[in-house]
Amino acid sequence: MKVYGFNDDAILGAVKHPDEIVEGYAGRLVAHKSINHFILRVVYEKYGDTVIVVTVYPAEKERYRGR
Repeated sequence: MKVYGFNDDAILGAVKHPDEIVEGYAGRLVAHKSINHFILRVVYEKYGDTVIVVTVYPAEKERYRGR
């Protein structure tokens, strides 16, 4: 993820302060955070106050913005 300029703080920031949250598969949530020329997508599950990050990946802004 460092190739794209994402670190642990960026991932945590995406979950805590996303630009948007969309529903994923199987009830998972997907946080979108615009960073540089990409959208950081963080797929996670939430159980009460506990957040479990499933996967993280960069995506082209045009593909996911406003979904």
